[in-house]
Amino acid sequence: MTRSWGTAKGSRTNVPRAPPNSTAMVNSLFRSTLVAANEKSAMEATQAIEKFNRENEELIREVEAEKPLIARNLRFSIAYASLRKKLLAYNAELPLALASDLNEKTLKFYNEVNKNDHPSDRLKSLKLPTAAGERIEIEFENGDKCDALQVLSEGHIRCLGLAILLAKITRDRLPFLIFDDVVNSIDDEHRGAIIDLILNPEEVGKRQLIVTTHGEDFVKRLENAVPMKKYKEPHQCSCLDERLGRCGLLRLVCAGQKTGNQS
Repeated sequence: MTRSWGTAKGSRTNVPRAPPNSTAMVNSLFRSTLVAANEKSAMEATQAIEKFNRENEELIREVEAEKPLIARNLRFSIAYASLRKKLLAYNAELPLALASDLNEKTLKFYNEVNKNDHPSDRLKSLKLPTAAGERIEIEFENGDKCDALQVLSEGHIRCLGLAILLAKITRDRLPFLIFDDVVNSIDDEHRGAIIDLILNPEEVGKRQLIVTTHGEDFVKRLENAVPMKKYKEPHQCSCLDERLGRCGLLRLVCAGQKTGNQS
């Protein structure tokens, strides 16, 4: 006889069923296994950290000791970055600040220093840079326009630098002026013009002047050019220059308006 497994009307199919709470037991077992694995992993991690700390105890102490130094260096780095930013901004604005209203006076002083040159060597116009990267533009009497640093000789470049310095000093109305070997690389003809310029009471000569130079002849010419009523007896002293191993001569010549109870 063939046994039928159909689902005849009114009959029940005998399907095997899981025991009560079997799913809960499986979940509980899974959680227990997972917890045990996590605890083992945590224990192994803790042991690994402890082992690392033991093996690197000296290194860890050194790292801890470095922390204050690192913090200090970080403050320095931040301060340096801030200062550098300010300096870059100042440098970008400096040409404009220095060249403001100096073109006319610089041109005047330059031509006065070079008054004995050929007329073709004198300048018709001059433009100082107003931004980083710009050049000093000059125009000669014949209309030629050039970059000053490209066409002028070393002596004329020094004369131009002196003219810029004097223009700024007179604009800012500074009470005194220090010349440090100002006539180096400048010939005698231009030195005489420089003396005339710096002693001119209308512009530069009305302030206190302090001049240093290796040129003995320039000092004598300067002394002779100073009006007697403004002249103070120069002080001379012999001094040994240990670095050069030779005897030098120091001479102080003061010229300018008398102020207070100067002796």
